[in-house]
Amino acid sequence: DVGLIPERQSKPAVTLGPFLQDWLAARKGDYKPASLIAWGQVIKALTEFLGSDFVLADVTAAKGEEFRQSMLTAGLRPTTIHKRLQHARLFFAHAKRQGLVADNPFEFVRHRPGDASERRAYVPADDVTRAIEHAPNQTWKLLIALSRFAGLRVPSEALSLRWQDVDWE
Repeated sequence: DVGLIPERQSKPAVTLGPFLQDWLAARKGDYKPASLIAWGQVIKALTEFLGSDFVLADVTAAKGEEFRQSMLTAGLRPTTIHKRLQHARLFFAHAKRQGLVADNPFEFVRHRPGDASERRAYVPADDVTRAIEHAPNQTWKLLIALSRFAGLRVPSEALSLRWQDVDWE
C-alpha cells in the first residue's frame, strides 16, 4: 500500500482456442497428417462446445462430462467418443505440464469404446472384383484393392503409403 514493493503483474488468462491451435501447430511436421486431422476434429469440437474464448483454467470435470454427453446426443459412435476423450486428456495433460491448469479435467471422463466386431463383415473376392470394375477411376480401384486384398485401412494407411514403402524384393 505504501509502494515498498512493486505490484504483482498478473498474467493474462490463457483461452481454449488459442491454446489448442498453438498445441496443434507445434506438432505439424512431426506427426502423420491423419493424426493432425484427428486432433483437429477434437479441437474444433471442443472450441465449438466451450467457445474459443473459454478460459482454460475454468474447464472443469463437469464441463468434460457435458462434452461427452454432447457427443452422445450428436449420435457419435462409442469408439469415436472414446478416442476424442483420449485426445482431450492429451491436450489437458500438456496444459497441466505447462502449469496452465491445476488438474486435468478429462482425467476421469471416460467412455467405453464400441465393439468393432459389430461392423465387421466378410466381403467375398467376387464382390470386390465387381466393385473394382465399377470404380470411377484408377485411384478408387487401387484403394478398394488395397483395403480388401492388402488389409490396409482406408484412408489412414492407404493414403500414407509412399514409393519407398514398397518392398521390391
